[in-house]
Amino acid sequence: MRNIIMDFDSCIMEKLLKKTFQQDLVIHISLKLANIAQLKGELEKSMLGFNWTMQKIEERAVVDPNDVELKELYGLAKYWFGQLLMKNNSYEAARAHLKSAYEFFIEIHGLESAESITILNDLSVACEKLERLDESKGYILTAIKLAKKAGDSQQEGILLANLGLIQLKQGLLDEAKRQCSEAWRLGKKLKDNSTIKQAEYCLDQLKTK
Repeated sequence: MRNIIMDFDSCIMEKLLKKTFQQDLVIHISLKLANIAQLKGELEKSMLGFNWTMQKIEERAVVDPNDVELKELYGLAKYWFGQLLMKNNSYEAARAHLKSAYEFFIEIHGLESAESITILNDLSVACEKLERLDESKGYILTAIKLAKKAGDSQQEGILLANLGLIQLKQGLLDEAKRQCSEAWRLGKKLKDNSTIKQAEYCLDQLKTK
């Protein structure tokens, strides 16, 4: 079966896009299909789908620039697209899209929303890959603050381990050891294997220094 997103007959698509609610439905479906393709590892298909979807969202935004739901959808599209770009090792472009997604998100949900933790972590990873270590650390520290406020110890543990890895790259070995050790303790307390694994990786890296 060919890509559903890109293979609609053009005349049928034009009819669908004549009415706003129909257009929104097509955009929602196309975005979901693009992300499904990404998760299945069909990166070229996903890229085509995201490019088409974001173009249509931008066209809709010209008509109704204050549509909050549309802004949220655009932020989600940019976030998922940023994840796809990370898989393609396109870190500069990923950083730009993830940063835009975060800006949309805080415009709608505010600075203190716990749901932005994942975006901040991905932003930090993109910056770390680009050797923007201070920027990377800033995003992680903000995410840790939000995780603590939300009482999300699992997220906090993984974030602490990631912070330790950034500090390791900065040559801040004592600080890195402290963060990774705390992450390991949290992981053990919660019996969370993901946190333990990330913390142990960080501690193993420290042993090579």
